[in-house]
Amino acid sequence: MATNSTPQLDRFQLDELEAARGAAHLAAVWAGILGAFWVVASLITGNVLFYVPALCYGVAAWRIWRGSQPWAIMAFWYFASSKGSLPSLNCPSSGRF
Repeated sequence: MATNSTPQLDRFQLDELEAARGAAHLAAVWAGILGAFWVVASLITGNVLFYVPALCYGVAAWRIWRGSQPWAIMAFWYFASSKGSLPSLNCPSSGRF
């Protein structure tokens, strides 16, 4: 008699998987919102270079939604490094809330 060799996922593992997907989707939405802010900043200031971070955040949002952990780490790193560089640009919103 043959046995099923695939491991069965119990309810606890499925709950963790759903929670991880929910957290990833929330991170993707946040990356999309950041990209939208950069688009608005580009439209307000007329600086087309602001489209570069908007594009980066947009691609990161799409990849994070699809479940890519490296893209989530890259987007977090980019966000953290850009917050540190904003005061040097003399932007009105220089990372101080």
